[in-house]
Amino acid sequence: MASATSPTDREEPPAQESSGSVASSAGIGRAGRAEPGQERVYGAILSIDPPIVLTTFGWPDRMRWIEAFEPVLGSRQALVLCYTSWHWTNGITAKWTIARFRHYRRQHPQREVHLLVNAPDEIETMARFGEPAKLLNHNLFISEAVFRPVNPHRPTYDAIYVARMAPTKRIELAAAIDRVAYVLHIPDAANAWTKRTRARLETLAPSHTILNVWDGDKPLPLKAGALNLALADTAVGLCLSEVEGAMRASMEYLLAGLAVVTTPSLGGRDFYFDAEYCLTVPPNPRSVRDAVIALRDRQIPRQYIRERTLARLEPQRRAFLGMLDGFLERHAHATRFSGTWPWPDRRTLCRYETIPELLEAAERGPAGRPGRTA
Repeated sequence: MASATSPTDREEPPAQESSGSVASSAGIGRAGRAEPGQERVYGAILSIDPPIVLTTFGWPDRMRWIEAFEPVLGSRQALVLCYTSWHWTNGITAKWTIARFRHYRRQHPQREVHLLVNAPDEIETMARFGEPAKLLNHNLFISEAVFRPVNPHRPTYDAIYVARMAPTKRIELAAAIDRVAYVLHIPDAANAWTKRTRARLETLAPSHTILNVWDGDKPLPLKAGALNLALADTAVGLCLSEVEGAMRASMEYLLAGLAVVTTPSLGGRDFYFDAEYCLTVPPNPRSVRDAVIALRDRQIPRQYIRERTLARLEPQRRAFLGMLDGFLERHAHATRFSGTWPWPDRRTLCRYETIPELLEAAERGPAGRPGRTA
Protein backbone atom coordinates (compact mmCIF):
# COMPACT_ATOMS: atom_id res chain seq x y z
CA MET A 1 0.00 0.00 0.00
CA ALA A 2 1.34 3.46 -0.89
CA SER A 3 1.82 5.77 2.04
CA ALA A 4 0.37 9.28 2.09
CA THR A 5 3.84 10.67 1.68
CA SER A 6 5.30 8.36 -0.95
CA PRO A 7 7.66 10.08 -3.41
CA THR A 8 5.21 9.67 -6.27
CA ASP A 9 2.33 11.07 -4.22
CA ARG A 10 4.45 14.08 -3.35
CA GLU A 11 4.78 14.94 -7.02
CA GLU A 12 1.00 15.10 -7.45
CA PRO A 13 -0.87 18.34 -6.64
CA PRO A 14 -4.38 17.94 -5.26
CA ALA A 15 -7.20 18.03 -7.80
CA GLN A 16 -8.22 21.30 -9.39
CA GLU A 17 -11.74 22.06 -10.49
CA SER A 18 -12.39 25.81 -10.69
CA SER A 19 -10.75 29.07 -11.68
CA GLY A 20 -7.73 29.63 -9.48
CA SER A 21 -8.71 26.96 -6.98
CA VAL A 22 -7.69 23.52 -5.82
CA ALA A 23 -10.30 20.98 -4.90
CA SER A 24 -8.71 19.21 -1.95
CA SER A 25 -5.73 19.00 0.37
CA ALA A 26 -4.77 15.57 1.62
CA GLY A 27 -4.89 15.14 5.36
CA ILE A 28 -6.23 18.63 6.13
CA GLY A 29 -9.86 19.16 7.00
CA ARG A 30 -11.66 22.17 5.62
CA ALA A 31 -12.38 23.37 9.14
CA GLY A 32 -8.76 23.82 10.15
CA ARG A 33 -5.07 23.40 9.50
CA ALA A 34 -2.38 20.99 10.56
CA GLU A 35 0.19 21.87 13.17
CA PRO A 36 2.75 24.48 12.02
CA GLY A 37 5.30 22.87 9.73
CA GLN A 38 3.26 19.68 9.32
CA GLU A 39 0.83 20.78 6.64
CA ARG A 40 1.82 19.78 3.15
CA VAL A 41 1.85 22.53 0.55
CA TYR A 42 2.40 22.37 -3.18
CA GLY A 43 5.45 24.37 -4.13
CA ALA A 44 9.21 24.69 -4.24
CA ILE A 45 11.89 26.76 -2.55
CA LEU A 46 14.23 27.75 -5.35
CA SER A 47 16.58 29.84 -3.20
CA ILE A 48 17.04 30.08 0.56
CA ASP A 49 19.22 33.17 0.53
CA PRO A 50 17.59 35.35 -0.65
CA PRO A 51 14.22 33.57 -0.46
CA ILE A 52 12.61 32.62 -3.76
CA VAL A 53 9.51 30.44 -3.63
CA LEU A 54 7.16 29.01 -6.24
CA THR A 55 3.65 27.81 -5.46
CA THR A 56 0.03 27.91 -6.60
CA PHE A 57 -3.34 28.70 -5.02
CA GLY A 58 -4.76 26.39 -2.33
CA TRP A 59 -8.21 25.36 -1.15
CA PRO A 60 -10.43 26.30 0.61
CA ASP A 61 -8.24 29.25 1.60
CA ARG A 62 -6.75 30.36 -1.71
CA MET A 63 -3.76 32.03 -0.01
CA ARG A 64 -2.94 29.28 2.49
CA TRP A 65 -0.06 27.78 0.52
CA ILE A 66 1.52 31.18 -0.15
CA GLU A 67 1.17 32.12 3.51
CA ALA A 68 2.61 28.78 4.61
CA PHE A 69 6.01 29.98 3.35
CA GLU A 70 6.19 32.74 6.02
CA PRO A 71 8.91 30.89 8.02
CA VAL A 72 11.06 30.92 4.88
CA LEU A 73 10.33 34.47 3.78
CA GLY A 74 10.33 36.35 7.09
CA SER A 75 10.90 40.11 6.76
CA ARG A 76 13.61 39.81 4.11
CA GLN A 77 13.45 40.86 0.50
CA ALA A 78 12.01 37.87 -1.31
CA LEU A 79 10.55 36.73 -4.61
CA VAL A 80 7.18 34.96 -4.52
CA LEU A 81 5.93 33.34 -7.72
CA CYS A 82 2.40 31.93 -7.85
CA TYR A 83 1.21 30.07 -10.94
CA THR A 84 -2.33 29.23 -11.96
CA SER A 85 -3.13 25.53 -12.01
CA TRP A 86 -6.60 25.82 -13.56
CA HIS A 87 -8.14 27.97 -16.26
CA TRP A 88 -9.04 31.46 -15.07
CA THR A 89 -12.22 33.18 -16.16
CA ASN A 90 -13.83 36.48 -15.24
CA GLY A 91 -15.91 34.82 -12.50
CA ILE A 92 -16.46 35.90 -8.92
CA THR A 93 -14.11 33.24 -7.49
CA ALA A 94 -11.24 34.51 -9.62
CA LYS A 95 -11.99 38.14 -8.75
CA TRP A 96 -12.02 37.37 -5.04
CA THR A 97 -8.79 35.38 -5.29
CA ILE A 98 -6.99 38.16 -7.12
CA ALA A 99 -8.24 40.69 -4.56
CA ARG A 100 -6.65 38.60 -1.81
CA PHE A 101 -3.49 38.13 -3.85
CA ARG A 102 -3.12 41.90 -4.27
CA HIS A 103 -3.83 42.43 -0.57
CA TYR A 104 -0.99 40.03 0.22
CA ARG A 105 1.33 42.06 -2.02
CA ARG A 106 0.38 45.28 -0.22
CA GLN A 107 0.99 43.64 3.15
CA HIS A 108 4.52 42.68 2.11
CA PRO A 109 6.06 45.58 0.17
CA GLN A 110 9.53 44.10 0.67
CA ARG A 111 8.57 41.15 -1.54
CA GLU A 112 8.25 40.92 -5.27
CA VAL A 113 5.05 38.98 -5.88
CA HIS A 114 4.18 37.78 -9.39
CA LEU A 115 1.36 35.76 -10.92
CA LEU A 116 2.20 33.30 -13.72
CA VAL A 117 -0.51 32.10 -16.11
CA ASN A 118 -0.72 29.39 -18.76
CA ALA A 119 -2.61 30.89 -21.71
CA PRO A 120 -2.84 34.22 -23.57
CA ASP A 121 -6.52 34.69 -22.73
CA GLU A 122 -5.60 34.54 -19.03
CA ILE A 123 -3.27 37.50 -19.52
CA GLU A 124 -6.31 39.40 -20.80
CA THR A 125 -8.45 38.23 -17.89
CA MET A 126 -5.86 39.32 -15.35
CA ALA A 127 -5.50 42.68 -17.10
CA ARG A 128 -9.22 43.25 -16.57
CA PHE A 129 -8.58 42.64 -12.86
CA GLY A 130 -5.68 45.10 -12.98
CA GLU A 131 -3.16 42.29 -12.35
CA PRO A 132 -0.05 42.30 -14.60
CA ALA A 133 0.38 38.53 -14.96
CA LYS A 134 3.24 36.88 -16.83
CA LEU A 135 2.67 34.24 -19.50
CA LEU A 136 4.87 31.38 -18.27
CA ASN A 137 3.04 28.11 -18.87
CA HIS A 138 3.85 25.82 -15.96
CA ASN A 139 4.60 22.85 -18.19
CA LEU A 140 8.01 24.46 -18.55
CA PHE A 141 8.77 22.82 -15.18
CA ILE A 142 8.55 19.24 -16.56
CA SER A 143 11.89 17.43 -16.79
CA GLU A 144 13.11 16.33 -20.20
CA ALA A 145 15.69 14.16 -18.41
CA VAL A 146 12.89 12.13 -16.81
CA PHE A 147 10.58 11.97 -19.84
CA ARG A 148 12.35 10.94 -23.03
CA PRO A 149 12.09 8.40 -25.84
CA VAL A 150 13.37 4.94 -24.85
CA ASN A 151 13.44 1.41 -26.24
CA PRO A 152 12.24 2.02 -29.82
CA HIS A 153 9.82 -0.72 -30.83
CA ARG A 154 6.35 -1.17 -32.25
CA PRO A 155 3.96 0.18 -29.58
CA THR A 156 1.51 -2.15 -27.91
CA TYR A 157 -1.13 0.58 -27.55
CA ASP A 158 -2.52 3.03 -30.08
CA ALA A 159 -3.09 5.66 -27.38
CA ILE A 160 -2.55 6.42 -23.72
CA TYR A 161 -4.57 8.66 -21.43
CA VAL A 162 -2.87 9.91 -18.26
CA ALA A 163 -5.70 11.50 -16.34
CA ARG A 164 -7.46 12.10 -13.09
CA MET A 165 -10.60 9.98 -12.71
CA ALA A 166 -13.14 12.78 -12.98
CA PRO A 167 -16.06 13.51 -15.33
CA THR A 168 -14.26 16.60 -16.64
CA LYS A 169 -11.58 14.36 -18.16
CA ARG A 170 -14.14 12.76 -20.52
CA ILE A 171 -12.50 9.34 -20.48
CA GLU A 172 -15.43 8.00 -22.51
CA LEU A 173 -14.13 9.81 -25.61
CA ALA A 174 -11.40 7.14 -25.91
CA ALA A 175 -13.91 4.29 -26.13
CA ALA A 176 -13.73 3.79 -29.93
CA ILE A 177 -9.93 3.46 -30.10
CA ASP A 178 -8.77 -0.13 -30.61
CA ARG A 179 -5.99 -0.33 -28.00
CA VAL A 180 -5.75 2.15 -25.12
CA ALA A 181 -3.65 2.31 -21.95
CA TYR A 182 -4.86 4.36 -18.98
CA VAL A 183 -2.78 5.80 -16.16
CA LEU A 184 -5.30 7.07 -13.64
CA HIS A 185 -5.26 9.16 -10.50
CA ILE A 186 -7.90 9.69 -7.81
CA PRO A 187 -6.86 12.56 -5.50
CA ASP A 188 -9.57 11.89 -2.92
CA ALA A 189 -11.69 8.91 -1.96
CA ALA A 190 -13.27 6.85 -4.71
CA ASN A 191 -16.92 7.62 -5.38
CA ALA A 192 -19.77 6.04 -7.32
CA TRP A 193 -18.64 7.64 -10.59
CA THR A 194 -15.05 6.42 -10.32
CA LYS A 195 -16.26 2.92 -9.45
CA ARG A 196 -18.60 2.86 -12.46
CA THR A 197 -15.86 4.16 -14.73
CA ARG A 198 -13.41 1.52 -13.56
CA ALA A 199 -16.01 -1.19 -14.10
CA ARG A 200 -16.76 0.09 -17.62
CA LEU A 201 -13.08 0.20 -18.57
CA GLU A 202 -12.53 -3.30 -17.24
CA THR A 203 -15.25 -4.61 -19.56
CA LEU A 204 -13.10 -3.34 -22.47
CA ALA A 205 -10.03 -5.33 -21.36
CA PRO A 206 -7.62 -6.49 -22.61
CA SER A 207 -7.68 -3.99 -25.49
CA HIS A 208 -8.26 -1.18 -22.99
CA THR A 209 -5.93 -1.58 -20.02
CA ILE A 210 -5.55 0.34 -16.76
CA LEU A 211 -1.82 0.22 -16.03
CA ASN A 212 -2.10 1.18 -12.36
CA VAL A 213 -2.10 -1.36 -9.55
CA TRP A 214 -5.21 -0.90 -7.41
CA ASP A 215 -5.32 -0.45 -3.64
CA GLY A 216 -8.95 -1.15 -2.97
CA ASP A 217 -10.91 1.43 -4.96
CA LYS A 218 -7.91 3.71 -5.68
CA PRO A 219 -5.26 3.36 -8.38
CA LEU A 220 -1.74 3.67 -7.05
CA PRO A 221 0.30 6.30 -8.92
CA LEU A 222 3.04 5.20 -11.30
CA LYS A 223 6.56 6.37 -10.61
CA ALA A 224 8.01 8.60 -13.27
CA GLY A 225 10.26 5.91 -14.75
CA ALA A 226 7.38 3.46 -15.05
CA LEU A 227 5.23 6.12 -16.67
CA ASN A 228 7.98 6.92 -19.17
CA LEU A 229 8.15 3.23 -20.13
CA ALA A 230 4.37 3.19 -20.56
CA LEU A 231 4.62 6.18 -22.89
CA ALA A 232 7.31 4.34 -24.87
CA ASP A 233 4.83 1.52 -25.45
CA THR A 234 2.21 3.87 -26.92
CA ALA A 235 1.82 5.76 -30.20
CA VAL A 236 -0.32 8.76 -29.23
CA GLY A 237 -1.14 10.73 -26.07
CA LEU A 238 -4.73 11.82 -25.35
CA CYS A 239 -5.95 15.17 -23.95
CA LEU A 240 -9.74 15.09 -23.77
CA SER A 241 -11.06 17.58 -21.21
CA GLU A 242 -12.84 20.77 -22.21
CA VAL A 243 -11.37 22.98 -19.47
CA GLU A 244 -8.38 22.46 -17.18
CA GLY A 245 -4.95 23.92 -16.60
CA ALA A 246 -1.76 23.25 -18.56
CA MET A 247 -2.21 19.46 -18.16
CA ARG A 248 1.19 18.19 -17.07
CA ALA A 249 0.68 14.90 -18.92
CA SER A 250 0.51 16.73 -22.25
CA MET A 251 4.14 17.83 -21.81
CA GLU A 252 5.18 14.38 -20.59
CA TYR A 253 3.74 12.94 -23.81
CA LEU A 254 5.66 15.40 -25.99
CA LEU A 255 9.00 15.02 -24.23
CA ALA A 256 8.66 11.24 -24.60
CA GLY A 257 8.12 11.81 -28.32
CA LEU A 258 4.40 11.01 -28.56
CA ALA A 259 2.08 12.69 -31.01
CA VAL A 260 -1.05 14.12 -29.37
CA VAL A 261 -4.79 14.05 -30.04
CA THR A 262 -6.62 16.81 -28.23
CA THR A 263 -10.13 18.21 -28.13
CA PRO A 264 -10.62 21.99 -28.10
CA SER A 265 -9.86 23.23 -24.60
CA LEU A 266 -9.31 26.20 -22.34
CA GLY A 267 -6.46 26.43 -19.85
CA GLY A 268 -3.22 26.42 -21.83
CA ARG A 269 -2.45 22.75 -22.46
CA ASP A 270 -2.07 23.54 -26.17
CA PHE A 271 0.58 26.20 -25.53
CA TYR A 272 3.45 23.94 -26.63
CA PHE A 273 1.50 22.00 -29.27
CA ASP A 274 2.49 21.91 -32.94
CA ALA A 275 -0.16 21.18 -35.57
CA GLU A 276 2.31 18.91 -37.37
CA TYR A 277 1.94 16.23 -34.69
CA CYS A 278 -0.88 17.50 -32.45
CA LEU A 279 -4.36 17.13 -33.92
CA THR A 280 -7.36 18.99 -32.49
CA VAL A 281 -10.64 17.19 -33.13
CA PRO A 282 -14.31 17.49 -32.11
CA PRO A 283 -15.17 15.85 -28.77
CA ASN A 284 -16.70 12.62 -30.02
CA PRO A 285 -15.28 9.07 -29.93
CA ARG A 286 -15.15 8.61 -33.72
CA SER A 287 -13.15 11.81 -34.33
CA VAL A 288 -10.74 10.94 -31.53
CA ARG A 289 -10.27 7.40 -32.90
CA ASP A 290 -9.71 8.58 -36.49
CA ALA A 291 -7.11 11.15 -35.39
CA VAL A 292 -5.27 8.53 -33.33
CA ILE A 293 -5.14 6.18 -36.32
CA ALA A 294 -3.89 8.96 -38.59
CA LEU A 295 -1.06 9.95 -36.25
CA ARG A 296 -0.17 6.36 -35.41
CA ASP A 297 0.15 5.46 -39.07
CA ARG A 298 2.35 8.47 -39.83
CA GLN A 299 5.01 7.14 -37.42
CA ILE A 300 6.54 10.55 -36.81
CA PRO A 301 10.00 10.03 -35.26
CA ARG A 302 9.85 10.48 -31.51
CA GLN A 303 13.12 12.33 -31.34
CA TYR A 304 11.76 14.84 -33.85
CA ILE A 305 8.70 15.57 -31.69
CA ARG A 306 10.90 15.88 -28.62
CA GLU A 307 13.36 18.26 -30.27
CA ARG A 308 10.59 20.46 -31.60
CA THR A 309 9.05 20.56 -28.13
CA LEU A 310 12.35 21.47 -26.48
CA ALA A 311 12.72 24.31 -28.97
CA ARG A 312 9.31 25.63 -27.86
CA LEU A 313 10.24 25.18 -24.20
CA GLU A 314 13.55 27.02 -24.42
CA PRO A 315 12.27 30.65 -24.54
CA GLN A 316 9.87 29.98 -21.66
CA ARG A 317 12.65 28.43 -19.57
CA ARG A 318 14.95 31.34 -20.41
CA ALA A 319 12.28 33.87 -19.37
CA PHE A 320 11.58 32.04 -16.11
CA LEU A 321 15.26 31.77 -15.12
CA GLY A 322 15.69 35.39 -16.18
CA MET A 323 13.02 36.38 -13.64
CA LEU A 324 15.00 34.66 -10.90
CA ASP A 325 18.32 36.22 -11.86
CA GLY A 326 16.66 39.60 -12.41
CA PHE A 327 15.45 39.57 -8.82
CA LEU A 328 18.95 38.69 -7.61
CA GLU A 329 20.50 41.52 -9.62
CA ARG A 330 18.00 44.10 -8.38
CA HIS A 331 18.95 43.25 -4.81
CA ALA A 332 22.73 43.17 -5.30
CA HIS A 333 23.12 39.38 -5.39
CA ALA A 334 25.21 37.49 -7.91
CA THR A 335 23.14 35.72 -10.54
CA ARG A 336 23.08 31.92 -10.42
CA PHE A 337 20.26 30.58 -12.56
CA SER A 338 21.35 31.25 -16.13
CA GLY A 339 22.41 28.40 -18.38
CA THR A 340 20.95 24.90 -18.38
CA TRP A 341 17.82 23.97 -16.45
CA PRO A 342 18.94 23.67 -12.79
CA TRP A 343 16.52 20.91 -11.76
CA PRO A 344 16.72 18.12 -14.39
CA ASP A 345 16.26 15.36 -11.82
CA ARG A 346 12.84 16.59 -10.69
CA ARG A 347 9.84 15.18 -12.52
CA THR A 348 8.30 18.61 -12.09
CA LEU A 349 9.63 21.55 -10.15
CA CYS A 350 7.01 21.69 -7.39
CA ARG A 351 6.32 18.98 -4.84
CA TYR A 352 3.56 18.36 -2.30
CA GLU A 353 5.51 18.39 0.97
CA THR A 354 5.90 20.15 4.30
CA ILE A 355 7.91 23.36 4.50
CA PRO A 356 10.80 21.61 6.36
CA GLU A 357 10.94 19.00 3.57
CA LEU A 358 10.96 21.70 0.90
CA LEU A 359 13.75 23.51 2.78
CA GLU A 360 15.79 20.32 2.91
CA ALA A 361 15.37 19.88 -0.85
CA ALA A 362 16.47 23.48 -1.40
CA GLU A 363 19.60 22.93 0.71
CA ARG A 364 20.52 20.06 -1.61
CA GLY A 365 19.60 22.05 -4.69
CA PRO A 366 22.04 23.39 -7.25
CA ALA A 367 21.27 27.09 -6.73
CA GLY A 368 19.71 27.28 -3.28
CA ARG A 369 22.37 29.56 -1.75
CA PRO A 370 24.92 32.16 -2.88
CA GLY A 371 28.02 30.68 -4.43
CA ARG A 372 26.10 27.88 -6.11
CA THR A 373 25.20 28.06 -9.76
CA ALA A 374 22.99 25.94 -11.94
